[in-house]
Amino acid sequence: MAAPDSNVDVHLTRETFNLAGLLVHVWSNGGIQALSTKELAAMILMHGWKESTDDPALERTARAAFQWALARQQPVPVSALQHDFLVVMFCKDDRTCGTTGIGRSTRAQTNDGAIILSTITQHTRFGNADRWSMERRIDIFGMLVGSARDVSFVIDFLPLYLFPHGERTIVEWAVAGTSLGAQAVWLVLKEEPRVRTGIAVIGSPNCIAVMRAMGAATGVPIAPPYVPDALLALMRRLDPTSAAADCTAYNPYFGKQVLVVAAEQDVYMAWGAYAAFVEEMEVGPGGRKEVLRLPGGHCYTEEMMWALVRFFWEECVVGRRPGKAKL
Repeated sequence: MAAPDSNVDVHLTRETFNLAGLLVHVWSNGGIQALSTKELAAMILMHGWKESTDDPALERTARAAFQWALARQQPVPVSALQHDFLVVMFCKDDRTCGTTGIGRSTRAQTNDGAIILSTITQHTRFGNADRWSMERRIDIFGMLVGSARDVSFVIDFLPLYLFPHGERTIVEWAVAGTSLGAQAVWLVLKEEPRVRTGIAVIGSPNCIAVMRAMGAATGVPIAPPYVPDALLALMRRLDPTSAAADCTAYNPYFGKQVLVVAAEQDVYMAWGAYAAFVEEMEVGPGGRKEVLRLPGGHCYTEEMMWALVRFFWEECVVGRRPGKAKL
């Protein structure tokens, strides 16, 4: 996909808010005060492993979203159907930043019996069996679950910080992510009914399959003591593929808009490991499912970026289609 809108001038502005300890960056075109519509859309961008909110690819994606929308802005009254929008990013405790240490709680007992809690910072990364520890595998799944739950926290609290007088309302929430962030997108789609639009770029909903692929690459078995049985049980219970994806009332994906972007040569997030789930996933007449299979390995490309912003614009910015599902 070409980048026809990359030369559109955008006054990209980033404003940071502290949501009770969670730092949230909000991108807009000209600042929040420049918003013109009462109802807004918002896209939460979830970054991948060893990345952060300062990753240049995320800023490029935010800029591309505004460039795409501005290039297609229609005159009044057609533009009345278009929402202004925000692009939101967060990174709590550098949870998904692989080069940053993750705290380990330890305890020591003094002579008078008092318990002292301290934190030891580990700097382990993907590597050999010694570094690929049990704690690291628990960490990775914990990052997915924690990040997905942070999305619900952001949806609850960010509008209170942005619009304390209720002057604007975010009526459309989308979540998009790459790699580990895309895996979190799948969890959000499963657990958060307020998110109608999800964009998963090179990210598998099958968490256990991804862990097995990483274990094969590092030569470490997916079995105790490296992976506790209790962790596998938890993963099976929370895994996005564990939910019914058919026409039943228990299908959390029904009525949602989902874009899946897969890389054909991806070793860690291999399309074959979750193709059947995506192909059989039923989103219903009010939903939309689109799958793009592109050449290449586990790398976020410009073509993927423009597909992401295009889907967000179509589903959240230009207004609800007549048949779009409502909560």
